[in-house]
Amino acid sequence: MQFESAFYLSLKSGLYPNYEPLFRSLYCLMALSIFTFYD
Repeated sequence: MQFESAFYLSLKSGLYPNYEPLFRSLYCLMALSIFTFYD
């Protein structure tokens, strides 16, 4: 959960402005897999 937050914050802070769509989709996939794993 903390890793997700840190990852998302790194996106919003503008570290990867050019790759934001890519990282956003990766974040969604990662979050989905994490939720599925713990479910």
